[in-house]
Amino acid sequence: MTPEQKQSFIDIIRSCDTVILATNRPDEYPDARTVTNIFNREIDGLDLYFFTATIWNTLGQIRSDNRTALYYFNMETRMALRLFGTMTIIDDMREKQDRFVDDIKKYGVVGPADPTYAFMKFTPERYKYYVGPTEYEGNI
Repeated sequence: MTPEQKQSFIDIIRSCDTVILATNRPDEYPDARTVTNIFNREIDGLDLYFFTATIWNTLGQIRSDNRTALYYFNMETRMALRLFGTMTIIDDMREKQDRFVDDIKKYGVVGPADPTYAFMKFTPERYKYYVGPTEYEGNI
């Protein structure tokens, strides 16, 4: 990955309000859902952060198989990016507090100690994107 590609990826990530997160179900089918990109609007690297509710099956799927995929798509620019990597559930309260943003409260989370709040870190390993008919794929 070149520095220009990395910056392009960061620009796409920053531009999206939501992202599709795909996990693996126990029956080996993929499971995809839209998640907020609220933690990644000011990034300067490719480690990304997300949250989910502890009541959803997302956490169980990640605990069972932490390989995940992200699909970013900007409707205005038509730019898209797929990232493949691993998702880690963060239980450390200090990190949850340090990275907490008040805007997340609109999703019903009252604070970083909320028992329904699960915080996660995505570490990318591979990427895939297209420029016109040309496909680009590689390691991060």
